[in-house]
Amino acid sequence: MEYEIKVAFVRGFARVVFGYRALFPRELFTYHCSTNPCTDQNHLFLLPGALTAGSSSRACVSRFAPDGPALVLLTLSAAGHETTATRELPPGDGGCLDLPVPLLPNTKAEVTVSIRYPLAQCTWVRRVIVRIASGRLIVLHTERGRYRPGETLRVRALVLRADLAPVHGSRIVASNPGSRLSLTFEIYHELYGEGKHLEETCTTCEIDEIWLEGPRGAWEGTRAASWARVRTRLGIGQVQHELDAQAPPGRWTVRARLADGSQGASEFWVGNYEIPPFQLSVRHAARVLRTSERLVWTVCVRYPWTEAVEGMLVIRLRGAGGNFDTDETPGVRTAVRLRTPKACHRHAVAARRIGLDGATPPDVVVADFSFQEEGTRIWQNTTVVSQVVDKPITLEFLAKHRAVIAPGLPYKLKIKATRWDDKPAANERVRVCRAGACDEAVTDARGVARVMFTAEEDSDAIYKFQVSQSKKI
Repeated sequence: MEYEIKVAFVRGFARVVFGYRALFPRELFTYHCSTNPCTDQNHLFLLPGALTAGSSSRACVSRFAPDGPALVLLTLSAAGHETTATRELPPGDGGCLDLPVPLLPNTKAEVTVSIRYPLAQCTWVRRVIVRIASGRLIVLHTERGRYRPGETLRVRALVLRADLAPVHGSRIVASNPGSRLSLTFEIYHELYGEGKHLEETCTTCEIDEIWLEGPRGAWEGTRAASWARVRTRLGIGQVQHELDAQAPPGRWTVRARLADGSQGASEFWVGNYEIPPFQLSVRHAARVLRTSERLVWTVCVRYPWTEAVEGMLVIRLRGAGGNFDTDETPGVRTAVRLRTPKACHRHAVAARRIGLDGATPPDVVVADFSFQEEGTRIWQNTTVVSQVVDKPITLEFLAKHRAVIAPGLPYKLKIKATRWDDKPAANERVRVCRAGACDEAVTDARGVARVMFTAEEDSDAIYKFQVSQSKKI
């Protein structure tokens, strides 16, 4: 394949049109140009149409006359100030140059490109009109997106450079007779050298003006509040304003302007509204076994329509009561961020961290839960208490008590076995004793055991029943 390059110069810029045609392989590229290298057809000059103030912009030159070296000179003229950049190009090659741009935002500038060919003793010169844009931008945002009338509005402004780094600190200023040009330290020395007068200024540490506009309608364009020359720290400036109790509802706008003309804006809503409530619930064991290895709580945060709530959950677990030493075992503190669609968080902790395995274990375990909703920053708190028990199973009689029973008739007793976590204790063997005679029974799936006995023919007999846990089957 052979590529044919046609070059034309239009309005100070070189335009390249690529076409191709099928020829013999491995042929060289061809170009059409005259023997004189200083023509529009032999050059392609590329430069951004908008330059960033206070920085440097890259310009590139391509040559289609490869014979001999060339010297490139770029000159930027704006508001009576000039900056230059030079480079020597080797034979048959182009190149790029970094052109310093003065801190003169929102102005027009003229860039002159001059390419001199020493061997041909000619110079190719063209001029291009460009625009110098602001080297800074300002970003505004409010603390919340919606406010009620009478609430306090807090606004934060962030001033950034073209590379998105915050604008802060002092600037270096070059003072010439009849002019004042603020430049960064590197550009200052490149333009003016070491012998000029230097002084510090803090004009870039201030926002020229911030103002608040009302909603559309009769309030459109009306300034409800304004602040002039707002100082910034690390590129951040903050203001606040208390909205009027009769502030009209609608979409309000906060705007800001820098001294170089850069502007930023942000919108927020004003109006009465009701914050949807959310519910914080905790599932826990009312009693925990002293010999347990792990304790578990399940925390759920939902709106009334069961949707999950985003926010920060703070958990504090500690032991209390008896001779428990809180200084030796202060407890556990944890923070967890809940994100939708997950509405519940299962929190497990080792029992030894609360002191259940100590010499003086606590009588109760106290769990405090605090949740802060994302955005509104509303807190909701709840506390649950779990009793620490030693017996894993509790026995109780379910049969109705009878003061007098008839001798020779059968009677039934029911005993219920309950675990420490309020679940039925199945397959547990219990022993029921009366007047020296004992009977054993096994609990069913509901934790209930049944015992049958017959009253003896003894008018003086008084029965006292005692139940105890037997060896597990």
